[in-house]
Amino acid sequence: MRSPIKRWIARWATEEDDSRSAFTRQEESLLWADQVMSDEAVHDIIHNMVDLLLGSRNFVAVAPLTWVRSLDAPIRQMFCYKHRGDASLAPCWAVSLDFAPHISDEHVLGWHASAAQAMPDITAYPPHNHLDLFHRNGPGPIKRDMMQVILPAVQTADRFWNVCAMPAGPHRALQWAMAYMKPMGQQWLDSQNPLAMLFVAAKFNGLDSALALLDHWFTSEPHPPQTKAWIRELLVEAAKAPFPPAPESLQRPGLFERLTTRFRRPTPPLPFGVRRP
Repeated sequence: MRSPIKRWIARWATEEDDSRSAFTRQEESLLWADQVMSDEAVHDIIHNMVDLLLGSRNFVAVAPLTWVRSLDAPIRQMFCYKHRGDASLAPCWAVSLDFAPHISDEHVLGWHASAAQAMPDITAYPPHNHLDLFHRNGPGPIKRDMMQVILPAVQTADRFWNVCAMPAGPHRALQWAMAYMKPMGQQWLDSQNPLAMLFVAAKFNGLDSALALLDHWFTSEPHPPQTKAWIRELLVEAAKAPFPPAPESLQRPGLFERLTTRFRRPTPPLPFGVRRP
Protein backbone atom coordinates (compact mmCIF):
# COMPACT_ATOMS: atom_id res chain seq x y z
CA MET A 1 0.00 0.00 0.00
CA ARG A 2 1.04 3.58 -0.55
CA SER A 3 2.25 5.58 2.41
CA PRO A 4 0.04 8.52 3.51
CA ILE A 5 2.46 11.04 1.99
CA LYS A 6 2.44 9.21 -1.35
CA ARG A 7 -1.37 9.10 -1.35
CA TRP A 8 -1.55 12.81 -0.56
CA ILE A 9 0.96 13.69 -3.30
CA ALA A 10 -0.88 11.54 -5.83
CA ARG A 11 -4.21 13.20 -4.99
CA TRP A 12 -2.71 16.70 -5.10
CA ALA A 13 -0.84 16.06 -8.36
CA THR A 14 -3.86 14.68 -10.22
CA GLU A 15 -6.64 16.82 -8.74
CA GLU A 16 -6.39 19.59 -11.30
CA ASP A 17 -5.75 17.25 -14.22
CA ASP A 18 -8.84 15.15 -13.44
CA SER A 19 -11.04 18.22 -13.67
CA ARG A 20 -10.06 18.94 -17.26
CA SER A 21 -11.44 17.29 -20.33
CA ALA A 22 -9.30 15.29 -22.73
CA PHE A 23 -9.99 17.98 -25.33
CA THR A 24 -8.57 20.68 -23.07
CA ARG A 25 -5.40 18.62 -22.49
CA GLN A 26 -5.03 18.12 -26.23
CA GLU A 27 -5.35 21.86 -26.83
CA GLU A 28 -2.66 22.51 -24.20
CA SER A 29 -0.33 19.98 -25.83
CA LEU A 30 -0.73 21.64 -29.22
CA LEU A 31 -0.22 25.10 -27.71
CA TRP A 32 3.07 24.06 -26.07
CA ALA A 33 4.34 21.82 -28.89
CA ASP A 34 8.16 21.94 -28.97
CA GLN A 35 8.29 24.88 -26.57
CA VAL A 36 10.55 24.73 -23.53
CA MET A 37 9.06 25.92 -20.23
CA SER A 38 11.02 28.42 -18.16
CA ASP A 39 12.59 27.43 -14.85
CA GLU A 40 10.13 29.74 -13.08
CA ALA A 41 7.15 28.04 -14.73
CA VAL A 42 8.42 24.57 -13.79
CA HIS A 43 9.10 25.75 -10.23
CA ASP A 44 5.51 26.97 -9.91
CA ILE A 45 4.27 23.47 -10.76
CA ILE A 46 6.54 21.37 -8.54
CA HIS A 47 7.41 23.59 -5.58
CA ASN A 48 4.50 22.43 -3.40
CA MET A 49 5.58 18.82 -3.72
CA VAL A 50 9.29 19.54 -3.27
CA ASP A 51 8.59 21.82 -0.30
CA LEU A 52 6.55 19.03 1.28
CA LEU A 53 9.41 16.56 0.90
CA LEU A 54 12.30 18.89 1.75
CA GLY A 55 10.65 21.13 4.33
CA SER A 56 10.92 18.45 7.00
CA ARG A 57 14.62 18.23 6.13
CA ASN A 58 15.06 21.98 6.81
CA PHE A 59 15.55 23.02 3.19
CA VAL A 60 14.27 26.36 1.91
CA ALA A 61 13.77 27.58 -1.65
CA VAL A 62 16.31 30.31 -2.52
CA ALA A 63 15.81 30.51 -6.30
CA PRO A 64 13.72 28.80 -8.99
CA LEU A 65 14.35 25.03 -8.81
CA THR A 66 16.93 25.48 -6.01
CA TRP A 67 16.60 24.48 -2.34
CA VAL A 68 19.33 24.88 0.31
CA ARG A 69 19.86 23.61 3.87
CA SER A 70 22.30 25.55 6.06
CA LEU A 71 22.24 23.59 9.34
CA ASP A 72 25.82 22.39 8.72
CA ALA A 73 27.21 25.68 7.40
CA PRO A 74 29.87 26.35 6.20
CA ILE A 75 28.95 23.12 4.37
CA ARG A 76 25.48 23.54 2.86
CA GLN A 77 23.39 20.86 1.17
CA MET A 78 21.54 21.66 -2.06
CA PHE A 79 18.75 20.14 -4.14
CA CYS A 80 18.19 21.66 -7.56
CA TYR A 81 17.42 20.91 -11.18
CA LYS A 82 19.90 21.48 -13.99
CA HIS A 83 19.34 21.42 -17.73
CA ARG A 84 20.24 18.20 -19.50
CA GLY A 85 20.42 19.57 -23.01
CA ASP A 86 17.17 21.34 -23.93
CA ALA A 87 14.81 18.41 -23.45
CA SER A 88 14.73 17.82 -19.70
CA LEU A 89 15.74 18.95 -16.22
CA ALA A 90 17.88 16.55 -14.20
CA PRO A 91 17.65 16.45 -10.39
CA CYS A 92 20.94 17.48 -8.84
CA TRP A 93 22.14 17.01 -5.27
CA ALA A 94 25.15 18.97 -4.18
CA VAL A 95 27.07 20.63 -1.38
CA SER A 96 28.06 24.27 -1.35
CA LEU A 97 31.28 25.09 0.55
CA ASP A 98 31.41 28.60 1.99
CA PHE A 99 35.21 28.43 2.11
CA ALA A 100 35.79 27.33 -1.52
CA PRO A 101 35.62 30.15 -4.08
CA HIS A 102 34.41 30.02 -7.66
CA ILE A 103 36.35 31.64 -10.46
CA SER A 104 34.62 33.54 -13.24
CA ASP A 105 35.52 33.83 -16.91
CA GLU A 106 37.00 37.23 -16.02
CA HIS A 107 39.43 35.47 -13.61
CA VAL A 108 37.64 36.92 -10.56
CA LEU A 109 37.44 34.84 -7.39
CA GLY A 110 34.13 35.08 -5.56
CA TRP A 111 32.78 33.48 -2.39
CA HIS A 112 29.24 32.29 -1.80
CA ALA A 113 29.01 32.17 1.98
CA SER A 114 25.24 32.30 2.46
CA ALA A 115 22.18 30.25 1.56
CA ALA A 116 21.09 32.82 -1.03
CA GLN A 117 24.52 32.71 -2.71
CA ALA A 118 25.00 28.93 -2.46
CA MET A 119 26.45 27.29 -5.57
CA PRO A 120 27.06 23.59 -6.30
CA ASP A 121 30.68 22.79 -5.46
CA ILE A 122 30.49 19.00 -5.27
CA THR A 123 27.68 17.73 -7.46
CA ALA A 124 25.96 14.50 -8.42
CA TYR A 125 23.05 13.84 -10.74
CA PRO A 126 21.67 10.71 -12.45
CA PRO A 127 23.70 9.48 -15.43
CA HIS A 128 20.42 8.67 -17.22
CA ASN A 129 17.18 10.61 -17.57
CA HIS A 130 14.86 8.27 -15.68
CA LEU A 131 14.38 10.86 -12.89
CA ASP A 132 14.25 13.91 -15.15
CA LEU A 133 11.41 16.39 -15.61
CA PHE A 134 10.60 16.81 -19.30
CA HIS A 135 9.73 20.47 -19.76
CA ARG A 136 8.80 20.50 -23.42
CA ASN A 137 5.17 20.44 -24.57
CA GLY A 138 3.75 22.26 -21.60
CA PRO A 139 2.99 21.42 -17.96
CA GLY A 140 1.09 18.21 -18.73
CA PRO A 141 4.09 15.83 -18.81
CA ILE A 142 5.51 17.34 -15.59
CA LYS A 143 2.22 17.03 -13.69
CA ARG A 144 1.84 13.47 -14.98
CA ASP A 145 5.34 12.31 -14.02
CA MET A 146 6.41 14.34 -11.02
CA MET A 147 5.26 11.93 -8.35
CA GLN A 148 7.18 9.10 -9.99
CA VAL A 149 10.42 11.09 -10.33
CA ILE A 150 10.64 13.70 -7.55
CA LEU A 151 10.20 11.36 -4.58
CA PRO A 152 12.92 8.86 -5.67
CA ALA A 153 15.20 11.80 -6.54
CA VAL A 154 14.90 13.13 -2.97
CA GLN A 155 15.44 9.62 -1.55
CA THR A 156 18.64 9.24 -3.60
CA ALA A 157 19.74 12.72 -2.50
CA ASP A 158 19.30 11.61 1.12
CA ARG A 159 21.99 8.96 0.62
CA PHE A 160 24.35 11.60 -0.76
CA TRP A 161 23.63 14.07 2.06
CA ASN A 162 24.16 11.36 4.68
CA VAL A 163 27.66 10.86 3.29
CA CYS A 164 28.25 14.61 3.42
CA ALA A 165 27.40 14.66 7.13
CA MET A 166 30.40 12.46 8.01
CA PRO A 167 33.57 14.05 9.44
CA ALA A 168 35.31 13.80 6.07
CA GLY A 169 32.10 14.85 4.33
CA PRO A 170 33.37 16.72 1.23
CA HIS A 171 36.00 14.07 0.54
CA ARG A 172 33.44 11.27 0.85
CA ALA A 173 30.97 13.29 -1.23
CA LEU A 174 33.47 13.46 -4.09
CA GLN A 175 33.99 9.71 -3.91
CA TRP A 176 30.22 9.13 -3.86
CA ALA A 177 29.67 11.40 -6.87
CA MET A 178 32.47 9.73 -8.82
CA ALA A 179 31.03 6.24 -8.18
CA TYR A 180 27.41 7.28 -8.85
CA MET A 181 28.25 9.12 -12.10
CA LYS A 182 30.80 6.56 -13.32
CA PRO A 183 28.76 5.71 -16.46
CA MET A 184 29.23 9.34 -17.57
CA GLY A 185 33.02 9.04 -17.73
CA GLN A 186 34.88 12.34 -17.67
CA GLN A 187 31.62 14.30 -17.53
CA TRP A 188 31.32 13.76 -13.76
CA LEU A 189 34.55 15.71 -13.30
CA ASP A 190 33.32 18.56 -15.46
CA SER A 191 30.35 18.98 -13.11
CA GLN A 192 32.54 19.80 -10.08
CA ASN A 193 33.93 23.16 -9.00
CA PRO A 194 37.68 22.67 -9.58
CA LEU A 195 38.59 25.03 -6.74
CA ALA A 196 36.47 23.03 -4.31
CA MET A 197 38.31 19.89 -5.39
CA LEU A 198 41.62 21.65 -4.74
CA PHE A 199 40.53 22.68 -1.24
CA VAL A 200 39.33 19.17 -0.42
CA ALA A 201 42.59 17.72 -1.76
CA ALA A 202 44.63 20.17 0.34
CA LYS A 203 42.92 19.01 3.51
CA PHE A 204 42.51 15.28 2.92
CA ASN A 205 45.27 14.36 0.45
CA GLY A 206 47.92 16.85 1.50
CA LEU A 207 49.15 20.18 0.23
CA ASP A 208 51.54 18.62 -2.31
CA SER A 209 48.67 16.78 -3.95
CA ALA A 210 46.57 19.94 -4.13
CA LEU A 211 49.42 21.99 -5.61
CA ALA A 212 50.07 19.29 -8.23
CA LEU A 213 46.39 19.43 -9.21
CA LEU A 214 46.63 23.23 -9.32
CA ASP A 215 49.58 23.05 -11.73
CA HIS A 216 47.73 20.53 -13.91
CA TRP A 217 44.58 22.66 -13.96
CA PHE A 218 46.42 25.83 -14.98
CA THR A 219 48.03 24.09 -17.94
CA SER A 220 44.55 23.81 -19.51
CA GLU A 221 42.86 26.94 -18.09
CA PRO A 222 43.96 30.37 -19.38
CA HIS A 223 44.05 32.25 -16.07
CA PRO A 224 46.65 34.91 -15.18
CA PRO A 225 49.68 33.88 -13.08
CA GLN A 226 48.53 36.21 -10.29
CA THR A 227 45.28 34.24 -9.97
CA LYS A 228 47.27 31.05 -9.54
CA ALA A 229 49.43 32.71 -6.87
CA TRP A 230 46.32 33.79 -4.94
CA ILE A 231 44.80 30.30 -5.11
CA ARG A 232 48.10 28.75 -4.03
CA GLU A 233 48.21 31.01 -0.97
CA LEU A 234 44.63 30.05 -0.10
CA LEU A 235 45.47 26.34 -0.39
CA VAL A 236 48.47 26.73 1.92
CA GLU A 237 46.21 28.40 4.49
CA ALA A 238 43.47 25.78 4.03
CA ALA A 239 45.86 22.87 4.52
CA LYS A 240 46.84 24.21 7.96
CA ALA A 241 43.30 25.09 9.09
CA PRO A 242 40.82 22.93 11.03
CA PHE A 243 38.22 21.35 8.79
CA PRO A 244 35.63 22.61 8.23
CA PRO A 245 36.76 26.13 9.12
CA ALA A 246 34.71 27.72 11.86
CA PRO A 247 32.10 30.19 10.56
CA GLU A 248 33.73 33.04 12.48
CA SER A 249 36.96 32.51 10.53
CA LEU A 250 35.04 33.46 7.39
CA GLN A 251 33.79 36.70 8.94
CA ARG A 252 36.79 38.19 10.74
CA PRO A 253 40.15 39.28 9.32
CA GLY A 254 42.24 36.15 9.57
CA LEU A 255 42.43 32.77 7.94
CA PHE A 256 40.34 33.44 4.82
CA GLU A 257 39.14 37.02 5.11
CA ARG A 258 42.73 38.30 4.92
CA LEU A 259 42.92 36.84 1.44
CA THR A 260 39.35 37.25 0.21
CA THR A 261 39.38 41.02 0.77
CA ARG A 262 41.69 41.23 -2.25
CA PHE A 263 39.03 39.88 -4.56
CA ARG A 264 35.81 41.35 -5.82
CA ARG A 265 32.83 39.57 -4.34
CA PRO A 266 29.80 38.65 -6.46
CA THR A 267 26.88 41.06 -6.57
CA PRO A 268 24.61 40.08 -3.67
CA PRO A 269 21.53 38.31 -5.02
CA LEU A 270 18.07 39.79 -4.61
CA PRO A 271 15.50 37.92 -2.51
CA PHE A 272 13.82 35.02 -4.27
CA GLY A 273 11.04 36.30 -6.52
CA VAL A 274 12.40 39.88 -6.80
CA ARG A 275 13.88 40.95 -10.13
CA ARG A 276 16.44 43.66 -10.78
CA PRO A 277 14.99 46.79 -12.39
